[in-house]
Order: sequence, then structure tokens, then C-alpha cells
Amino acid sequence: MPAKRFFTRFSGISDVPAEDLEALSQSLTRAMDVDPASPVSALHAMVRREIRAREAADSD
Repeated sequence: MPAKRFFTRFSGISDVPAEDLEALSQSLTRAMDVDPASPVSALHAMVRREIRAREAADSD
């Protein structure tokens, strides 16, 4: 699913299911590979922070 569709489907990053969040991260990584100058890197960083926050919450 393209990154844009995630943000029209879910109201916020915290609403994205875990398996879809990982898929979004991979999609953004591919987008950065194609165009390293794109603004996708900030979005990718936000997604990775959410993944790490969820992992930390699960380990508590």
C-alpha cells in the first residue's frame, strides 16, 4: 500500500496496525532509495519511532 494511502485510511500513525506499519516503513525505505532528496526521510523516521515505541511498550 502506498504511503499516501496509509494516511488517508488511518487518522494517525498510532492507529496503523503493527503489520501495516512495518510494510509502510519498507515502502518508505524503497522510496528513499529511488530519490534520497525526497521528504520521505522525515516520514520514515516518524514511522520507525512508532515501531520502536510499540516494541518498548510490548516489552514492559
